[in-house]
Amino acid sequence: MAEFKDRLQDILEIKNLKPIRLSEMTGIDRGTISAYLSGKYKATQNNLYIIAKALDVSEAWLMGHDVDPQRIPDSNRNSDTPPRPTLPEFKTAQEAIKFILEVPMVADFGGYDLDRMTDEQLINFATEVAGMIQVMSRHYPSKDE
Repeated sequence: MAEFKDRLQDILEIKNLKPIRLSEMTGIDRGTISAYLSGKYKATQNNLYIIAKALDVSEAWLMGHDVDPQRIPDSNRNSDTPPRPTLPEFKTAQEAIKFILEVPMVADFGGYDLDRMTDEQLINFATEVAGMIQVMSRHYPSKDE
């Protein structure tokens, strides 16, 4: 299976795009795009969707899976799936820490040392946790159902 960073680099080359242009197209910080290309970080679910849509490729292909890179337009996707809630966007490490601490199991599970994480790591960690909760929420009944 290919890696996200390699697929991202490949599609940028195919489309003759620079990382700064991808940042402009998606609104994702240039430093974050750079971290994706270097393999330092993998995209959050939300950013993966934004990048795949901007580059007109399948999210699964961009993640490295051996599938057709052709993107299925949002309008042709399964309409039975309820719209996903928007992920929180953490602007500061303090917002990310507050989110993590409001879900104590997250901070305790796995022995994560929040004191040793950089601000960027805290924000990415909290965003990924929120994304995982969002994915799980589609599999279980909500209070409104």
